[in-house]
Amino acid sequence: MDDPIARLQELSRHWLDTRDAFRDVIEAGPPQPGSAFAADLGLVLAKESTLPQAAAMLNYAFDSADVLERMWDVPVHHVPSDYVLMRAMVDNAIRAIWLVDPDDQRERLTRAWRLARDAPMRSKARATVMLKEDPQRSIADELKATAANAKTYIADLDAAFNKALGTLPTPRFLQAADFIAATERQPLHAGIDGGVARFWSQLSELVHGSIASTEYRMITHPPEGHVRLTRANVDDIALAAGLVTRILDGALDRFYARFDVS
Repeated sequence: MDDPIARLQELSRHWLDTRDAFRDVIEAGPPQPGSAFAADLGLVLAKESTLPQAAAMLNYAFDSADVLERMWDVPVHHVPSDYVLMRAMVDNAIRAIWLVDPDDQRERLTRAWRLARDAPMRSKARATVMLKEDPQRSIADELKATAANAKTYIADLDAAFNKALGTLPTPRFLQAADFIAATERQPLHAGIDGGVARFWSQLSELVHGSIASTEYRMITHPPEGHVRLTRANVDDIALAAGLVTRILDGALDRFYARFDVS
């Protein structure tokens, strides 16, 4: 790569340009009558419907993009922070793709219900397990309140979606594989089978420290004692940012397809 720093600055500016265009669209007014999002809101007019959840996830992705643009404009790199923020962008983008991808309205709204249910369901399960392990723990009252609040929210959510859709499927925890599979079906990676799955896994290993995200300064900076100084591998960061861009652009394409009348 000729100039990875310039490439990162170019990509991060593109992210903010697309953020501004995205926010112009969603702040201008409701989706077009007859569009998929308008139909979904006609059945479930709440923050858990497809449009509000998809818009929120894309905005979360752009929040990370904003931090990266500020870092790379300097330029400065705080690995693995670069990868942590890009992983957040990818996670939100692939969730948005999974949510809005189905052409069938019932399936879209079922996914909206599953997605809105997932975090409180996990919170309730975690609090319940912690209480079972030690009912006398110092935060027992807090855990009981967490479980109770999550139970109430889930019951209200189920009632709203049951009214809109009728019988709902069996609840389950969502997995990264659900979102990755939906993203793999999009034309995002030039026909390379498994490209999104491999990239997501590599980001996971970088974020958790299983893969080194730095390179040795072996010549100009010799080891100091037992410590060998390292620096960010900017070429790899730029390659990752290019893949993030393709996934984010793909999520925006699917969002706009549901916002407008095809």
